[in-house]
Amino acid sequence: MGDKRKKTFMFIRLVSAAGTGFFYVKRKSSKGLLEKLEFRKYDPRVNRHVLFTEQKMKKKTFMFIRLVSAAGTGFFYVKRKSSKGLLEKLEFRKYDPRVNRHVLFTEQKMK
Repeated sequence: MGDKRKKTFMFIRLVSAAGTGFFYVKRKSSKGLLEKLEFRKYDPRVNRHVLFTEQKMKKKTFMFIRLVSAAGTGFFYVKRKSSKGLLEKLEFRKYDPRVNRHVLFTEQKMK
């Protein structure tokens, strides 16, 4: 059985104040420390040490799906699909190397 206790840390993103878009990902204790972290770290895009401030990590807005060949060969592709909107199943005509032609691939959930 899995552990039922809560995580004692969370991931945060330290973003450069130089405006380059460069960031570090760090773990922070979820207990205590209510103020935002600030570090002076190296930003390779400006070749200097600059101030990095804390931002929360974005949640994943996509999920992985499996596109299975309709030719019955068992060949599949793995793709990312937005978890917002798009309720219908995806269908693509893609290349299946086992039958040497383009066939219809339909969406299935990852196992």
